[in-house]
Amino acid sequence: MFETFSYLGYLAGITDNIMLGTAAVVLPLRQPWLTLKAANSVDELSDGRLLLGVASGDRPMEYPLFGVDYDQRGEIFRETVELLRSQGEGRLPEGARLLPERDQPVPLLVAGLGQQSPAWIGKRMDGWLAYPGTPDEHRRRVGLWREVGGDKPYISFVHLDLAANPHAPMRRVRFGGSCGRLALIDELQALREAGVQHVGLHLRRSERPVAEVIEEIAEYVLPKFH
Repeated sequence: MFETFSYLGYLAGITDNIMLGTAAVVLPLRQPWLTLKAANSVDELSDGRLLLGVASGDRPMEYPLFGVDYDQRGEIFRETVELLRSQGEGRLPEGARLLPERDQPVPLLVAGLGQQSPAWIGKRMDGWLAYPGTPDEHRRRVGLWREVGGDKPYISFVHLDLAANPHAPMRRVRFGGSCGRLALIDELQALREAGVQHVGLHLRRSERPVAEVIEEIAEYVLPKFH
């Protein structure tokens, strides 16, 4: 994996239209002011195309490397979110400015709950990056999100291995499944009916060349939903 903001800067320079996103930056493992400056920089360089997915992290082994107390990750997450939201207003020394300046904070999406209450998340986040699951699992989560987040976007992911046989049935694996394009269309339709508004297709499990899979999805699957 490349370092997040370095890679986003590279992607900003070689693309023009696609949204750029993270899923997710582990806020307690990053210096908050540098996170704010990095996010603003990518958003400026990409002409406002950044969606910043954030999380509190869930791998205890990482925290000692950064000198961070694992049990404090929820508090650090809260403090960093407040800084990102306020753009540091009222916290800079007199005469100091944070550059680049943005008129609006970068949109914040949360993966999981960041060790916070659903109500706190719903009030402060612009969308929820829900963990992958079945349509029935998403239906229950969407209900919770609508209670605390109103009509803000509900987003999830499918780890996909698209079979060459378009009629191959869905075989579920952790965080996704292996199937042909017809079963994929059925799955995405079921997710939409469950209330999922946006889906990211994760192709690291793909047994076929990724470019070939993307072409097939573009030709046969996306037209069903756009």
